[in-house]
Amino acid sequence: MKVVIIDDDINFAYKLKNYLIKFNTISFDIEINNYDKEFELYFLDIDMPDMDGISYARSIKKKYPLSRIIFVSYRSDLVFDAIQVFPFSFVRKEKMNKELPMVLEEICELEKDKKKMLKINEQFSLLVNRICYIEKRGSYAHIYTENNVYKLRKSLSNIFDFMNSHFVYINKGTIVNMKYVNEYQKENIILKDGTILYMSRGRRSEFMLSYLKYKEEI
Repeated sequence: MKVVIIDDDINFAYKLKNYLIKFNTISFDIEINNYDKEFELYFLDIDMPDMDGISYARSIKKKYPLSRIIFVSYRSDLVFDAIQVFPFSFVRKEKMNKELPMVLEEICELEKDKKKMLKINEQFSLLVNRICYIEKRGSYAHIYTENNVYKLRKSLSNIFDFMNSHFVYINKGTIVNMKYVNEYQKENIILKDGTILYMSRGRRSEFMLSYLKYKEEI
């Protein structure tokens, strides 16, 4: 995983780098104070002499929306300001040894989800992360990707239990991948390709909570 640490305290930056290197569940490719390219994960201080970390985080989100941001700061009084840019997490520097492991384990689980495969038949499995939505019709679940539709003779509830946390029910017979949601309205979910899916009244609160959680994760 490509990682950058943005911090004016170079000693702390290298301390954090060494901590990440010793974390053996994920292999990190780590750089320090590189502002010129995209990274999958940003460890970002908030209060720096020449930079407002929150404003910089906002620019990262705009330019690289799939990147994750973890604020690492002594300024816990700014946590509510930081939340406005939907960071993945906030770690207090003085509590790093306690808080960072939990955050890294959460990232590990998300990385595992990216590689999860749904078995369609004996010859073919589909990467879960590429599924846009699934609809149940009769005895079959119709599985929609950006380019194809696959049929699987299996209950929607069993499929949902296997999916990663980015999937949510929007009505009794449809589950959708948050990754492909462009916007939502009162009764409709609009996907990035323009597909419109009906959302039942009873599923709206659950969807909105899941959507906000997903936005925080990315």
